[in-house]
Amino acid sequence: EDSSPWPEIIPLGHVPVPDDFPLGALPDPLARFVADVAEMRQVPVAMPAMLALAACSAAVARRIIIEPGPGRQDHLNLYVCAVAPPADRKSPVVRDCSGPLVDFEKDEQRRLGPTVSAARTQRDLLDGRYKAAMRRAERAAVEDRPALDAEAIRLGQELDAWRPVDGPRILADDVTPEAISRRLDQHGGRIACVSAEATLFEQMGGRYSRDGEGRFEVFLQGYS
Repeated sequence: EDSSPWPEIIPLGHVPVPDDFPLGALPDPLARFVADVAEMRQVPVAMPAMLALAACSAAVARRIIIEPGPGRQDHLNLYVCAVAPPADRKSPVVRDCSGPLVDFEKDEQRRLGPTVSAARTQRDLLDGRYKAAMRRAERAAVEDRPALDAEAIRLGQELDAWRPVDGPRILADDVTPEAISRRLDQHGGRIACVSAEATLFEQMGGRYSRDGEGRFEVFLQGYS
């Protein structure tokens, strides 16, 4: 049994003053952006610095994995929470730092608009052919059924295998864990939950779950 004395207890009300954010550790373009946002919004450098790193993480997620040593691989996902009192200009800083992601989404959705529309039309046509084949097979004479059944089955398999084509959606705000799971599946396993409020923590805690239990799995698994 350990009989060594307890260390000095740190009072819960004591909050140590953190060191200044090492702005020089960032690449020069990012450091200049962070400094400009901090000056323009009159906030500590750490706030735009951490949020800018989160935006960079969203940009490279599932694209880059670092290997700091033999047999060790690290993903570049970040979990960032910038804590500040109300009316402390968090929302403008979040908009500044997530702005490039918003612009990327809009540009890609415009670029891929014709492709998305064509894919949806192809899916509707395939669905129509499948339903028509089903009707033909149902009404066919006995001797014609094998071939028509095979055609209906083939079209049904094509329909089941069809994957929707959508423009990229890598940003999410007030969404449930279930909706995040669907978006991850639809958009290559990449999502950035960005918000100036604490709504996401309420969602994790089971805000809309029937049993009131927390829903953390998708956030825990997202790191790996």
